[in-house]
Amino acid sequence: MNKKLEEIKKMIKGRIWLFWDQNTWSKEEKRMFKEQGKSFEWDGKSRVAFIAENPSDGKRPGNLLNFKRFLDENDFSGAFVTDLRKRRGEKPKNKFWDTRDAEILKKEIDVVKPYFIVAIGNNAEKILRNSKNNLDIPVEKIRHYSRTKHAKLKKEIKRIAKIYGNLAKQQGA
Repeated sequence: MNKKLEEIKKMIKGRIWLFWDQNTWSKEEKRMFKEQGKSFEWDGKSRVAFIAENPSDGKRPGNLLNFKRFLDENDFSGAFVTDLRKRRGEKPKNKFWDTRDAEILKKEIDVVKPYFIVAIGNNAEKILRNSKNNLDIPVEKIRHYSRTKHAKLKKEIKRIAKIYGNLAKQQGA
């Protein structure tokens, strides 16, 4: 794991979910991902961040596994994936995520330095595009992997791959 991300993890206390920290996953998620040889660990090179609204409940890891498979198929195997809200199992008290979660996300973004952010789902997009959040990074949206037919999700991730390829060329990567 990236040293700076490891520092963020150490800073956090309590029942916090970090998408990229498989120690916070349910037993079923760990089992399925281990069987498939999959991981959401950031490779330190990818400059795209996929951000969902809430941590999964861990009860349907097949949706997450398909999402990961589509990322891998489109050269996003090392992409950074995280959630806006960092507390698994807690219902949000308001539309926007709390200050502590926002601070954690901003630290993650400072480490990853993405060319753009992919909002996973409508709510994530609304929060990320809100000007109060001071994210000066372009945002693209895809449908949430748990609410989308596989063929449509696969098509949306291919669209994101094209955008990312174009941005990477412009950035000289």
